[in-house]
Amino acid sequence: MKERQVAVVDIGSNTVRLVIYRITELNDFHELQNVKLPAQLYQYLEADAISVRPGSSN
Repeated sequence: MKERQVAVVDIGSNTVRLVIYRITELNDFHELQNVKLPAQLYQYLEADAISVRPGSSN
């Protein structure tokens, strides 16, 4: 098997993270990039956790 790259995306209520790994022929993982951005999705929710963002279907 040759080397390949995989990505993991973690979407949370406060941040969105993207991590890209290179996987070697020996199945070793090497982190190539790790990006974390603030999302702060909680500010678009009402107390009952329903989205109030403009343009949403609610």
